[in-house]
Amino acid sequence: MIKVAAFFLADAATVREGLLNVLGAGVNVVVRPTFPAPLGVPLVAVLEVEPDDRTTHQIVVSVQADATPLVQVQVQLEGGASGPFADLPAYVPLVLPVGDARLPQPGRYEAALAIDDQLMSVVAFRAHQSQGAGEQRPQQPGVGTSPTDIPPFV
Repeated sequence: MIKVAAFFLADAATVREGLLNVLGAGVNVVVRPTFPAPLGVPLVAVLEVEPDDRTTHQIVVSVQADATPLVQVQVQLEGGASGPFADLPAYVPLVLPVGDARLPQPGRYEAALAIDDQLMSVVAFRAHQSQGAGEQRPQQPGVGTSPTDIPPFV
């Protein structure tokens, strides 16, 4: 069985020698001056493949607005256990190039990951139109801009 260990938007990500390198993980708001606009960030997934399930799988990732796909990426995952660590799960990092997806307007969007036609994970994000020069990403409730602004745990 394949599990989704992680699925998120990030500022940037690469895979080198099977290792995932991520900057700015967990993007959930993109700010654009005008629309339609490019998404501009990649989707990142880490799949956990059990030793007894290293066969061919079809991975489909889509970015959608109101259940209408804007872009879709398909990946065929082929596996096979061998070597001294064949009894351990394999962690497969994927950086999915969806940054060119055109967001038609501000609002809520979803990215969905399916494995062998089974929906496994969905991540929601919002596109926001900036109101003027230099506007920053809207703050999330309870999140400050410096360590002293972070509310204490109670």
